[in-house]
Amino acid sequence: MQPPLPEVPKVSAPSTAKPAFLGLNIVAAVESLSILISCFLVIFAKSSTGIPVWVTQITTGVMILIYAVVVYYLWRGYNWARWTMFALCVISILSLFSNTTTSQFPEFERIYNIAGGIWAFGVGIWLLLPNVARHFKSPSGNTPSEINAG
Repeated sequence: MQPPLPEVPKVSAPSTAKPAFLGLNIVAAVESLSILISCFLVIFAKSSTGIPVWVTQITTGVMILIYAVVVYYLWRGYNWARWTMFALCVISILSLFSNTTTSQFPEFERIYNIAGGIWAFGVGIWLLLPNVARHFKSPSGNTPSEINAG
């Protein structure tokens, strides 16, 4: 009869993810919803600018993929994603001056773009707040109470 084996402590993989706080969860959720709406608009794209529809669909599809990756890493707490999201917010605000629509629902697309520009302005300002920046700059992130405390 063999002696009992020693008990081995359970080992878990190290977690590199920072705890996401409420504001970050809200931004990630709204941005994810925005990605889904963009997919819907791409499906029903039409050529009103003389550019072939497939060019618009491929370009928008690539942008949606890039955007989804940035939103994921923003939610995970990576600082490079914060700055990339800030740049995307600036581009979104500048796109408000574009007068083109590529959807079969131009009124909806205009309202969606205006709402997206307002949202982008708010998210851009939010990303620059000191408490939010501190979360992204620290190696382990801040707890929600530290972020809300200032």
